[in-house]
Amino acid sequence: LQSYTVEIHGLKGISKMIGATRLAEMAEQLEKYGKLGDIASIHRYNPLLLGYYKTLKERLEPYKK
Repeated sequence: LQSYTVEIHGLKGISKMIGATRLAEMAEQLEKYGKLGDIASIHRYNPLLLGYYKTLKERLEPYKK
């Protein structure tokens, strides 16, 4: 849980830096769940974050060098 919370915190920061506001907000909420130890909410909402992340990654792929 601690590793997850650290990783999701990193995703939040990177998302903010590139202007992916929605992803950052989702990561921020999941970070809060991690700090609270709310594994049920993580299991519920993490798939939504991953789905959005995948969609965003696919949309940005043409800009990758």
